[in-house]
Amino acid sequence: WTTRCPARSWRQERMPVPARVPGHDGRYRFREYEPRDRKVLGILRAVAHDEPPSEAWGKPPAEEVVHRTVVLCDEQERGRVVGAARVIAQDGNRVAHLQFVCVEDGRRGLGLGTALVRWSEVIGRGRFGA
Repeated sequence: WTTRCPARSWRQERMPVPARVPGHDGRYRFREYEPRDRKVLGILRAVAHDEPPSEAWGKPPAEEVVHRTVVLCDEQERGRVVGAARVIAQDGNRVAHLQFVCVEDGRRGLGLGTALVRWSEVIGRGRFGA
């Protein structure tokens, strides 16, 4: 199985956000989650679980939970959100886990989910020290 995201691009420990997703001629980029993304994030997560979208799917974690959420945007579609990932830290930021990764159905198989997982690995090591 091959991906369009060149592995050597991910060897750097720092992955700033916003950042372009390697291997797609700058079409896709990561940016930090914003409250306006709540509805689309809820839809993406619900569809990934084969459930109807509801308010609960778009809810951010509780205030006391340390997390980092990123959305994946398509620059050729005016920055429309087409995927997302969230990393949550526990045990005083020493343990981090990937809460979810979701990518729009029509964009699966392009390496975008892989790019989001790699983002979560970098964030887990860098931000949370996990």
